Amino acid sequence: MVGAGAAARCAVEALRAEGYAGPIALAAAAEEQASATPALPGTTPLGSAVVALDVAACTARCADGLTLAWSRAVLALDARLQPPTPFSGALPIVRSVAEARALMAGSARLRQAVVVGATLVALELAASLVERGLAVTVVHDDGPMLSGLLGDALAAALRSLVTGRGVTLVAGRVRHVEGARVTLDDGQVLEADLVLGAFAAVPSTALARAAGLAVEGGVLVDLQLATSAPGVFAIGECVRWPDRQTGARATTAHWAGAQRQAEVMARTLLGKRDRFDAAPFFRARLFDVTLTFLGNVEAWDTVEVQGALTGDEATVTWREGERLVAVVTLTREGGVRRGGSRSGRGSSDDAAQGASGSR
Repeated sequence: MVGAGAAARCAVEALRAEGYAGPIALAAAAEEQASATPALPGTTPLGSAVVALDVAACTARCADGLTLAWSRAVLALDARLQPPTPFSGALPIVRSVAEARALMAGSARLRQAVVVGATLVALELAASLVERGLAVTVVHDDGPMLSGLLGDALAAALRSLVTGRGVTLVAGRVRHVEGARVTLDDGQVLEADLVLGAFAAVPSTALARAAGLAVEGGVLVDLQLATSAPGVFAIGECVRWPDRQTGARATTAHWAGAQRQAEVMARTLLGKRDRFDAAPFFRARLFDVTLTFLGNVEAWDTVEVQGALTGDEATVTWREGERLVAVVTLTREGGVRRGGSRSGRGSSDDAAQGASGSR
């Protein structure tokens, strides 16, 4: 098992649940294993990362010089989070609001924060910090934030939502970060008590590419999570699988997707029949608005909006040609849903029904 993050945990648990009783060697750097809480069950932690795979010889070489022989290998590597443009200095990089809260534990005196990043997570993090009473500035690269990813209408609505609640958006590139002081390319300096980065995820593919596995924006796998090399599987943020709904390659950014992938991988490894055909899914919350995404917002031509994006409920769909590729529902807490019932947070079931009904 290469990795020790959420995907690796799902893989180990799935293998044991399916009845695999053999040995599992966990190959990951000691610091990565130390961050896995609780420790992964039923594994032999090696404390060293794999630096090379020989798929012909079925061996893996670790950073400490240890060579492992395997009958099956599973790549369960988390994606890397990296800024779109490099800058000097360093700052904590978080994947989620939960990680940010863990960093802030015991820091009740924080008053100002700067979030660096042009992602939906950056806005979600900013909203959470404002709810904690902080004044928050989000620094993003030049251009309307999120428009290239989500389309102009939805992106504008989300920007309006967060700025209306007190978040300040600053378009510019970061030149240097020193402590809680951020300097932009234009010379502007932002002072804060806390600076966090929330960047786009980039699949970790260097190991797979060097081993000769098929790689295209991620490690390519089939519906059984098998790579192009016999006996080598991959799950989690590092993979791209064929989405049956759109015909395009898709990635997962949610632990539930990695969990289902792990189940399919484990059943396949043990000779059982299964396939991964779930649509990509994730959910975000900005103040009292919940967004539930279903599908693959990577390639699209048109964006259609049903309902008012500033109202209690709306649906946004992305199409490539005539094909529906993704849908998101926006639900405001306390709003009135169709049929007169009161709505809480959006559900993935609602999104799934909306997508399947339109395909």
